[in-house]
Amino acid sequence: MSKKLFIFGLGYIGEALAARMAEQGWQIAGTIRNPDRLAHRREEGWSVLSYQHDRENSDEREQIAQKIADADILFSTIGLKDGADPVSAEYSRELQAYSGWAGYLSVTSVYASQSEGWVDEHTDARPQSDRGRARLAAEQAWQRLTGAEIFRLGGIYGPKRNPFRAILDGTAQIIDRPGQLFNRMYYLDMVRILEAACKAPQAGRIINLVDGVPAAQRDMMMFSASLLGCPPPQTVSYEEANLSEMGRSFYQTSRRIRSVVWGPEMGVELICPDYKAGLKACLEADLSSGDISL
Repeated sequence: MSKKLFIFGLGYIGEALAARMAEQGWQIAGTIRNPDRLAHRREEGWSVLSYQHDRENSDEREQIAQKIADADILFSTIGLKDGADPVSAEYSRELQAYSGWAGYLSVTSVYASQSEGWVDEHTDARPQSDRGRARLAAEQAWQRLTGAEIFRLGGIYGPKRNPFRAILDGTAQIIDRPGQLFNRMYYLDMVRILEAACKAPQAGRIINLVDGVPAAQRDMMMFSASLLGCPPPQTVSYEEANLSEMGRSFYQTSRRIRSVVWGPEMGVELICPDYKAGLKACLEADLSSGDISL
């Protein structure tokens, strides 16, 4: 009998992880706000359920509760809603009774900003923002309820999730914020580390999903433009940039993050060890799929 994987949030990372596990014979179930978007996955045998934390639906809740109970492995990729984690709040009883292995996908904003040195999994979490503090509370809830392994994600990029379209459309900007660094990882490397953790789980472990090569947004945008053969985007100051509240918050801290777990402990080698290798892979994929053309 094949093992069962349940994922709260079949988004960019959740769907990619489920697809890799399905190739290995796992039964896949998961949630998404609009199940019609994954109709093709239902045809492949996935159980795709609707989940909207702000909508009361007893049938929906019962189906999800049963999937939790049946799962051998459980992941949540769902972000905060109204400043809190909706899943651990709504399904606390089911999660506390859950006997399998769980993973919670968090973010690196739980670490404090620091101008020098490196941040790794042994660094204390000392969030400086309300969102960071809420994320740390969510991590603690998942660990308390399930003993979850915590994955702290940096910026995610991959096919169709990169600067190329914005550069070609003329809407991209270079944000001038001297000294600010972003930590990121190519999406498929994130998925491979999550997959490796499924094969050798360790309750309560923290893993940073970053490639260990932090770089400024300017560097990534300049390199992206060079790959496209385009002039670099316009540079605007951080103060003048048209950013959402969440987007602006990303520029308010800076830290150099690495992992001492997925490489040294788990033996994972990255397909794309830095943003240059990752962007080249993204460009090849986007050109092949027709998402962009030059």
